Amino acid sequence: MTLLSSLISSTNGLLAQSTALSGISDDLANASTTAYKSTGTSFSDLVSSSLSSGTSTASTGSGVTASAKYNNSAQGTISSTSTSTDLAVNGSGYFAVKTATENTDGTLTFSSDTYYTRSGDFTPNADGYMENSEGYYLLGYSENSTTGTVDTSTLTPVQISSSMTDAAVATTTLGYAANLPASADVGTTTTASSETIYDSTGASHDVSYSWTKTDTNTWTLNVTAADGAYDSSTGTSGDYSASASVTFDSSGNVASIDTGDGYTVSGNSISFDLSYQGASTQTISSDLSNTTQYAASSISVSSFTQDGIASGSYSSVSVDSSGNVSVNYSNGESKTYYEIPVATFRAADSLAAISRNAYQATYSSGAATYSAAGTSGAGSISSSSLESSDVDIATEFTDMISTQQNYSANAKVVTSVNEMMKTLVNL
Repeated sequence: MTLLSSLISSTNGLLAQSTALSGISDDLANASTTAYKSTGTSFSDLVSSSLSSGTSTASTGSGVTASAKYNNSAQGTISSTSTSTDLAVNGSGYFAVKTATENTDGTLTFSSDTYYTRSGDFTPNADGYMENSEGYYLLGYSENSTTGTVDTSTLTPVQISSSMTDAAVATTTLGYAANLPASADVGTTTTASSETIYDSTGASHDVSYSWTKTDTNTWTLNVTAADGAYDSSTGTSGDYSASASVTFDSSGNVASIDTGDGYTVSGNSISFDLSYQGASTQTISSDLSNTTQYAASSISVSSFTQDGIASGSYSSVSVDSSGNVSVNYSNGESKTYYEIPVATFRAADSLAAISRNAYQATYSSGAATYSAAGTSGAGSISSSSLESSDVDIATEFTDMISTQQNYSANAKVVTSVNEMMKTLVNL
């Protein structure tokens, strides 16, 4: 090795250690960046040429080269937060995201390219799109909130608006279970039991059931609903009422229900129509099979339920471990609108890092495979959680000291070669 090649080797050594120091400084700068992955340095020997002499071969070294060594698949510590839309991947995989540009009319145009990140500090922006602090928009599969069908053909930006409402559902079924006292005297009337029902507009109303004993093993069910008989021709409301005679067998079970005015009978069920002002007419069915006549001192109603729902306004959004994005409404209902898949790669460490803590797929990484969270090797999703940077400050400082010493050693070689060349020139 000549003095000149020694100078080249030590200069390359300085450049390599500078590259390593650059990676260390970047890691330290991002020690608090959500889901940041530390970057190592890989060193490789440089050989400029090979000289053959007889049967032996000698190589002329040119020092070293350094390249970044990515650790994209490392798992950072997952910490809890108070924000339900903060998300973390627990295991392998990434969130699929896009960038967007704002048009003059205020709408967004999303990029054609898909990127990937584990930085899950998503928050609904002014338009309801789930956007993280780096400006990336979360992608998911849309889901029919009624049927539960998920459209996995296309990834779309997840959009949840605080103006979303849940439509009212008119009551169609009244569930009722009670026991009537078998020893009650004829003419006994029980205390009325009421249940709140909902019409097609979501307005609430009360329906009451009471019983009157008319004969041995025979009771009359009295059904009343205030303002439940609206007459659209006259524009007036009246109270709905109907009386159904119910006979019990010797075992205390319903044997038959007589037909009558204002209701229909099917088996052990009665059905009646209610009409409220401003709402559609609704038919309500009530199964009396769970009504019995056993020995007791008084009536006991064990359940009185209905299937209607009042209209609801947006209350909150939640994400479960399978990636289902649901909106919770003020009426107690919860409906799922998106499923967030997790993107995995054959060689995740070969993803290309881009600005703002995201990655692009490369030939070496392979294309993304989308799976439901927690399936097919994909990690689960933790809501109200964020993944911390995997930077170990103690390790970085140790590597910094080693890098500094190696840099100084290479600089010393440069100084020594310089002195030796001066000696050679002065001969």
